[in-house]
Amino acid sequence: METDPPGPDPPAALLLLEESSAELKEQHHQWDEESLLLSPTEASSAPEQGGEAVQPGCRASPLRRKETPSIEDAATDTTTNTKEDPLSDAASSAAWAAEGEAVLPGCQALPAILATLFAAEEDAVPIGRYENWDLGSLSEVEQEDDDDDEPDNTAEGKEQHERPKRRHGSSADTDPDFRARDAKVRSEVHIPDRKLPPHMVVMDAHPWADHYKGAPSKATTGIKELAHEFELSEIQKFRNDSIAAAKKSSKPRSKPQRQPAEKMEFFEAKEHRPEGVIYIIKWHNGEQMRALPHHAEVVAHDRPDLFLVELSSHSKDTRNSEHIDVNDYLIGDAIIVHEVEAIPGKTVKDIKTDFKELHSYEKTCFWGVVSFTTLERTTRSSIISRIKGDSRQHVFCVASGVHVHAEAHKALFRRAAVSYEVGSKAQASVFCPQLEPAQLLSTIVKGESTARVVAMALPQTFEYVLQPTVLDIIPLDPSRAMLFANFAELFKLCQTNKSRGYRMLYTAGALGIAGVSASANSLKDIRQYATTIKAVTKISRKFSVTFNITTASGPPPSKKWTRGTKFSLRAASDDDIEFEVERSEVRNPSLVITAKPVSHNPSIIEAVGKLANAYVTVRQRLEDCGGGMGLFPKPEALDGLDPLAPVKQLLEATLGGPPIPTREIPDRDLSVELPDRPLSEQQRRYVNALPRTDTPVLAANSPFGVGKTTMTAVALINLVEANIKSEDVHIGLATTNAAVAALANSFVRCSKETRTGTQAVRVITQSNYDSLDTSLQTPIDYPVVWRQYLLDHVRDADIKATQGNSPSLLAKQAYVLLVKKGGVEELKLRSKAFNKISLPETPDLWTVFLAVARPRILFGTGSSLKVQLNRPGAADLKYRVATIQIDEASQFSLAALLTIAPICPKARYALIGDVKQLPPYAENDLQRDLKEYAVGTVLKSTKGQVQTVDITTVYRCPYELTKMCSHLYYGSKLTPARKAREPNPAASDLHLNTEHPIQVVTYQGAHTTVGTSLFNSEEARLVRSLVEKLREQGNEQSVGILSFYKAQTAHLTSFTELSDLFVGTIDSAQGQEFDVTFILTSRSSAFLSNTDSSYSNGTESFIGDPHRINVALTRAKKLAVILLHEEAYKTSKSWTSVVNRIGANQRTTADIWKGNPPQAQPSLPQASIAPPVERLNAVSSKAAKKKASGKKGRR
Repeated sequence: METDPPGPDPPAALLLLEESSAELKEQHHQWDEESLLLSPTEASSAPEQGGEAVQPGCRASPLRRKETPSIEDAATDTTTNTKEDPLSDAASSAAWAAEGEAVLPGCQALPAILATLFAAEEDAVPIGRYENWDLGSLSEVEQEDDDDDEPDNTAEGKEQHERPKRRHGSSADTDPDFRARDAKVRSEVHIPDRKLPPHMVVMDAHPWADHYKGAPSKATTGIKELAHEFELSEIQKFRNDSIAAAKKSSKPRSKPQRQPAEKMEFFEAKEHRPEGVIYIIKWHNGEQMRALPHHAEVVAHDRPDLFLVELSSHSKDTRNSEHIDVNDYLIGDAIIVHEVEAIPGKTVKDIKTDFKELHSYEKTCFWGVVSFTTLERTTRSSIISRIKGDSRQHVFCVASGVHVHAEAHKALFRRAAVSYEVGSKAQASVFCPQLEPAQLLSTIVKGESTARVVAMALPQTFEYVLQPTVLDIIPLDPSRAMLFANFAELFKLCQTNKSRGYRMLYTAGALGIAGVSASANSLKDIRQYATTIKAVTKISRKFSVTFNITTASGPPPSKKWTRGTKFSLRAASDDDIEFEVERSEVRNPSLVITAKPVSHNPSIIEAVGKLANAYVTVRQRLEDCGGGMGLFPKPEALDGLDPLAPVKQLLEATLGGPPIPTREIPDRDLSVELPDRPLSEQQRRYVNALPRTDTPVLAANSPFGVGKTTMTAVALINLVEANIKSEDVHIGLATTNAAVAALANSFVRCSKETRTGTQAVRVITQSNYDSLDTSLQTPIDYPVVWRQYLLDHVRDADIKATQGNSPSLLAKQAYVLLVKKGGVEELKLRSKAFNKISLPETPDLWTVFLAVARPRILFGTGSSLKVQLNRPGAADLKYRVATIQIDEASQFSLAALLTIAPICPKARYALIGDVKQLPPYAENDLQRDLKEYAVGTVLKSTKGQVQTVDITTVYRCPYELTKMCSHLYYGSKLTPARKAREPNPAASDLHLNTEHPIQVVTYQGAHTTVGTSLFNSEEARLVRSLVEKLREQGNEQSVGILSFYKAQTAHLTSFTELSDLFVGTIDSAQGQEFDVTFILTSRSSAFLSNTDSSYSNGTESFIGDPHRINVALTRAKKLAVILLHEEAYKTSKSWTSVVNRIGANQRTTADIWKGNPPQAQPSLPQASIAPPVERLNAVSSKAAKKKASGKKGRR
């Protein structure tokens, strides 16, 4: 049986002293820490200073805290104390038996402890790890003892004489025998276990064990897969081991010399994994590092102390150094921690027992890492571009191939002599963290178990991902930097070396796509939430769900859950359902979200309808720039095309190269014309240009409502009919599913009218088809028509089989697919040729469909077409594509053009669109140069470079609306096809002036800001009353409610009366049309804001963008009603121009729906200046008073 030692060994005594310091101070009334001991005189006077009498020689602990916060920077002095009155054996035994939190028995023990500490053992070890304690006050005593000693010139005497001095200044750096002595003492010292908080108990099973099942997969190919291999039992072993370590006080150690690694060695995923758990380095100050567990199960709901561990020069990296240099490591490094210990000096009071301020990394932590192994890093060579935003020492960058913003130290730019101004570019090595903290093990049971674990792990989660780190920077070659800076003139600068231009096109495109992804991801919330579905509401043909989400510190930021934000919801099943936010509202401490499923699949709609009271998890997914780059062509793919390939001519012409020569377009009769809707002369010219000339690229300048969709459909039919025996394929492409549906439906109508029966199919995947609203589905969608084509082909083969002909391989493949995917039951086969068909493998449906249907026309979005045309079965089809017509080309990006270019190497291009409407979409904070690289302005850049046909006759809009927009945006070049002063029953139903198709209704309500957006409740109620007025009159015309702000659109979704109408932003409405439109501006403060970050040139704000206003006005076929705050719009030239063109008789106030007669408003001066926002109400009041007194008030 072990017995307590007769007296404390030095390290243990010091540890016991420190652990008891807090209690000692309380028991003995704040001893003065500035001196070592009280003299008898001082002791007698001590009560006067506040406190009981203190025994002589028993002043407070001699240990004095240094002001330096860093453990590693403190000195490691030790001093020999030669005072008498050593601690008695009995007192010593009592002290050793005391628990870690006990008070030392009697203050008279303190000097004795110190005497024993430095005199009990000949080879007393220095304080070591206690370098943050100052024992300098002992130097006088030591000096006196040294003076009393007689010099001894023998070797033994010299050694003994030098020992005190060596103790005084010794460290591992200067004493070669230190480590041996330290190891000896550490092995011999006995330190009693201390009591731990109640929650720290050893358990056979993890507290979450009921929520996990099975074993993880062991197919390790990388660090991410390695993390999936961990089992709950391994994590519980680490948790239990940490409890055993917490019971013991760590031994004091000296500050070791750091050992920087010459070359870091890493653990590779293919190696045998050592024991331990994964931590991620999250905080670094140059002296210590703090790391967080990768798996949330390490902390669970009961061990907040394990959320933070410290690494310092005392930590051992098994692959690199016994005493690491923390500067060798990066934030985001993943390590396997093998062993932890309590940081010396930490008591059980330092063990964290709650989850408050869990993410305050700079605060004290209890655990120090004893040993660990660093997992391999993932680095990539990238082009970086400096973007806005920085800190004192760091700047932020976009890095090609990286989907989040990277961080770079300014010193790297200075060392490489590279400017770190916004827009600066360089070659860089970038470290990309592969693992994130607070993730769940792969063996978790799906469904409610996942939700419960997610809820318990929420305090550990993060809003942002770990940022990549730039490791090194190399300046770009000057000529390459010049190409970046002058990208619009790329092929002018590379005229003699076009291969270099295509390499640059790829490099810049990759950088731009990374910028688009990083910008989008900066608005994502990466936390996973558990919640209960509070309500399920059926609106129109779909259900919406309502739920609350919250974080440990309150509601998540609403700006990350705005209308249109997509997220995944998982209930009891293993499958995620994709949802889209309709509206969100902060109701402390939660964010209340209403969302609808993206898919219109009946089975999914049914499942959503059953979610009431379900316990679910929700999370957003990050955009991956790798997805955008997956089908992005390599430079050689573009450069390897024929030099005269139409797409190369287009790219070169729009990026600074020479213009494409024009061709004479013959004026001939069309092969096919619409019998009841003859095309205009300009439309006929466009349709003739494609089949009658060999022009590689054609642009059709097509403003709003000119019939471009019908024109494109007729052009496709004529291309096929002009070469009826050819196998050429022609493509109608658009940027959105709505625009593709309009184009496909127009083709179907035209095909029926012309009775041509051309084979055509809309290319769309089954999952995308399921997500479409039924209004966007067409009769020629691939998921609908493939089965009928295969049935017809098998029936034909069956008839031939009755005549003695064996079915072809293609017929057999079609039959097998019908058996496998459903539809064979519709066959009533006459022959027995298909009875025993077996194929070695199931054929690809898309490949068989193309072979059976032999379509001559394909419709689709760019993303759908590039996916389907890249499949193996379409290899032959790609080379048969003769033309590609791009509708809404003003929104077609450069990146989209590049992805489809090498897929159809022989295709000629026609771009149909309107440069006066909205350009391709990009996040507002996307840097201008990055937008140029990825998004570009393809259609706009064709001006003067490509043969162009102007289409100017407007059919859609009323005469007055067309004339106004023609004057404001098109230089008065448009011609209305409709007559002036057409009857306007919708205006009459709304009690508005019926002589003009544009009406302005003003109101006074103030808007409410939500993140970067806003909504206006009064305006929302006003538009609801307008819609109700229409319905009261039995008006069944199509209605579109178009808002400039997402938050207002979201607010409107709460009105069930509007659920069956189109309610969306102006941007989402481009390409659509409605009989009646309500245009909601919502803003009650000045429209023009010089601080608007999206429009830094200060010309017009987001709401005053002429392109956006043009789109808003031109969606109406009969009536457009604009809702404006009566004062706020006057600061915008764009809006005052619109209002002044409309005229006074078409402007009314919202009062007319409150029982008051319509009030005509006087016209406004062209450049009127609005009063300050705070004076708006006062100005409105004055105007009202003037009206009441019969005077005309000037606005």
